[in-house]
Amino acid sequence: MITENENGKPKGAFKATRTPIILKMPEEWYELDSVLRQMKNAMIKNTPANREFAFYNDSIAQSMVEITSAVIIGNGPHVFCENTKALEIIENFNAEINVNGRTIEEYMRSVWFDEIVHADSYWRIAIDRKLYKNRVDIQRIDPKTITKVKDPKYGWRALIQSVPNYKSYRTEAQFYKNVYRDKLYLSPLEAYGNRGVRYKLDITIPDKPNVIIRTSYFIKPPVGAILHFITGKRYTFYFMRKFAQKRWAPPLIAKIGDPMSNFYPDDPEQMKEAMDMVQKILPKFSNWGGAALPGIVDLKTLDTQSTKSAQIYRDAIELYNKEIMWGLYASMSQREASGSELATQRGILDAFYTFLESVRRRFSNTLTRFYSNCLLPAWDIDDVKQKDIKIAFDPLKRTGYLEIAQAIERLNNAGLFKDDNEARKAGSIVFDHLKALSESDNKPRGQALMKEMNKSGFGESSQRNPQATRSTTTLESKIGSKLLKMLRE
Repeated sequence: MITENENGKPKGAFKATRTPIILKMPEEWYELDSVLRQMKNAMIKNTPANREFAFYNDSIAQSMVEITSAVIIGNGPHVFCENTKALEIIENFNAEINVNGRTIEEYMRSVWFDEIVHADSYWRIAIDRKLYKNRVDIQRIDPKTITKVKDPKYGWRALIQSVPNYKSYRTEAQFYKNVYRDKLYLSPLEAYGNRGVRYKLDITIPDKPNVIIRTSYFIKPPVGAILHFITGKRYTFYFMRKFAQKRWAPPLIAKIGDPMSNFYPDDPEQMKEAMDMVQKILPKFSNWGGAALPGIVDLKTLDTQSTKSAQIYRDAIELYNKEIMWGLYASMSQREASGSELATQRGILDAFYTFLESVRRRFSNTLTRFYSNCLLPAWDIDDVKQKDIKIAFDPLKRTGYLEIAQAIERLNNAGLFKDDNEARKAGSIVFDHLKALSESDNKPRGQALMKEMNKSGFGESSQRNPQATRSTTTLESKIGSKLLKMLRE
């Protein structure tokens, strides 16, 4: 409900200002239990360093991200561009994106890992026509070193990178000459300032397409949401170790003397000597629960039924793994091995594949923007725009190769391809080795062929009804056996 003053303006309206208003809100509106408050303060904090440590020390987290990245990349992006020179430049760059010999597939894999852990990825762009073979070199920037700064009114962005001071070399020969003598390049700088304090450099990087490749596919880091699950699983293993010492291994009983033969040490000195012997033996069995009793030195195991009580730890780890897989966008078939695939899982699998296709579109937009704004201008090609470059990926496995091949065959029989090269281009989705034919080998197909044959007097009915090409009898009667033979080639 909005109330107005006598002058007609709303009550309590803020005055226009260029300074953003930041209101500090408490995280919780209620008082926590004292023990829960201690646990909350002791829980792992969602920082870049903690996210990396937790992620790269958890096996299932890395496995799921590796699997998802492999599904996204497939056999790599297939670039299409009518400008043959531009296409050749792009393909050469994709085979070697920097002086380290990385490929475009490795770039996509590194970007996906940075996006999962930090929700951002940064790659610096260096353009030098003499130094680099492809004239453009891109290298990964550690997201942990980046602080984003944004103008609140105009939206300008800058990336402030804080790194230890380092020494670099202009030529490769100078690098190899001084690399062993000068340790400053191989590791963070071990030099100190006047007061013996290690100092850093703050580098300002403009957030522009010709300076840096920046991606941000997630609003928040996905690993941040599962950080407590990864940490909880790690603590569970610690408790399992403690539990195993006390419960899983059968206890040991140590005796000094023999009650059956009524044999015991005769004096306190002999008893103390025997007890000292037992006390030296028992610590060697630190993973076993044990007890020391008077009597002759003897060790034996006792049966136990306590192993069933350890099932709670195994169930907890399975629950942690499932939550981690949910947070890292694993497929439903990997998260739930049981269940009806056709009933419950089909809808979630479709959503999973749609998610992967959306990620592929984001990769395509990022790469085509980089090609048109940075790579091609470095080769003096300015007339190729981003919309002129197309990127395609291999189809996801939800559609089998047989179904795709049958669809291409039906489209070809329906006359929707103008020539063999267009059909081969569609077939390259399944088999990427299919390249375009030469002009002499390329033959017209489908509607284009029927138009040409109709001009020569083979009839007009097939042009009005392209579906007639599916019937052998209709083809023979209307456009002749010669056209049918060419279509079957």
